[in-house]
Amino acid sequence: MTLQPTMLFHLVVTGFVIGSFYALMACGYTVFYGTIRLINFAHAGIFMLGAFIGYALLVAINPFGSEITAIGVSIAGAVAAAGIIGLVIRWFFSLVQTKRRGVALSPMIFGVGVGLIIENTALHIWGSAPRAFPVSLPEDYRKIIITLIVCVSLLIGTELWVHKTRFGAAMRAVGIDHDAVRLMGISVERVVYIVFMFFSGIAGITGYLAGAYYGSIQFLMGFVIGLKGFTACVLGGIGNVRGALVGGWTLGLIEAVGGGWIGTEWTDVIAFSVLILVLVVKPTGILGENIVERM
Repeated sequence: MTLQPTMLFHLVVTGFVIGSFYALMACGYTVFYGTIRLINFAHAGIFMLGAFIGYALLVAINPFGSEITAIGVSIAGAVAAAGIIGLVIRWFFSLVQTKRRGVALSPMIFGVGVGLIIENTALHIWGSAPRAFPVSLPEDYRKIIITLIVCVSLLIGTELWVHKTRFGAAMRAVGIDHDAVRLMGISVERVVYIVFMFFSGIAGITGYLAGAYYGSIQFLMGFVIGLKGFTACVLGGIGNVRGALVGGWTLGLIEAVGGGWIGTEWTDVIAFSVLILVLVVKPTGILGENIVERM
């Protein structure tokens, strides 16, 4: 199939928008891994909850105030609720580890289990049918511009926070050696709790933005974007915030252009085939650094 220039331009723009959602999810995964060496698969569930909490607040507030007030309060509520849920997940995991008295508990399996609990909780509260999001972005170029500005701003802010602040230095130090960081007087648990709270909040606002962009939400919306976000994370280079952006945009462009070229039913096949090819050629991802094991 030959793509006309106008259609190609539309597909590229769509790829950047979709890729921005993937990049924000990948950013959460990569910072979790870079700080505490685990992939928090409950992150996708928090993304979905952010959308549903924003939806519930909009429905509750809209009849009593202006739309702008409802949007502001619902965004703040979604971010705050997502951050609190992130804290609860970290606290519960620490509690379970303590109760097991040194018996290994896989953080990855724990994250998958919590994600399933979140999904099924949303299913029982809101049902399986898609819900129309009460607030939708304008159906023109403004929709794309607003989405890209918010997503890229969040990613740039995260990059600056991680690499230009004292707390960011503490995060990176915790990711290198917990024991050495404790000897320097840094509270590892405090750093980990803040990371969980902050990036869960980002997942919440990403879910809210996705609901406003697509116009509808449903309880499985986190599963697909969580999987694609993890793919973008590995593709760009796990542990690298800039790699999350590169991986997200690359995956989004591959999906959009590839789907428009040979058919949307081949989108996932194309995306994951490229991922496998990159991992064969450069296992650390596009911007990942080679790690030398120390004796």
